[in-house]
Amino acid sequence: MSTLTLKLYPSWDTQKSPIPPRSRLYNLEPIGIGTPYVESLTSYVIRLAEQHCITTRRLLIKEIAPFMGREPKLSNLRNERNESIGKILGVNRDRTATNGTGLMATNLVRAMSILTKRTDLYFLTLRPWEKVLSKKGFTSP
Repeated sequence: MSTLTLKLYPSWDTQKSPIPPRSRLYNLEPIGIGTPYVESLTSYVIRLAEQHCITTRRLLIKEIAPFMGREPKLSNLRNERNESIGKILGVNRDRTATNGTGLMATNLVRAMSILTKRTDLYFLTLRPWEKVLSKKGFTSP
């Protein structure tokens, strides 16, 4: 009588691998981080809107502004089509605040980081240079 020998095959892991949390907006990679040619946060927001096939204005009003706790006054936005990011987000006094060293840049980076799940958007502003640069008049238009 012949003896049967059983072969052991490696078993498959049938456990479901964890799915990472999804971001509200695309996890778009910034251009030029670590080089002198790094894009600004404003440029990043514009590219992100293009990737979502919507206008920058719509992205700011519908996604970013409410997330930052800012509801733009629609009466102020109806007549103008080319509002700055600062104006839509409620910062009229400094148009360059979104790329600068101040609180506006910090808040926008925080909101965009949560919405895109990116941790490197800080480098798209002048925040890494805030202790080196003069705060007065550096980002004036």
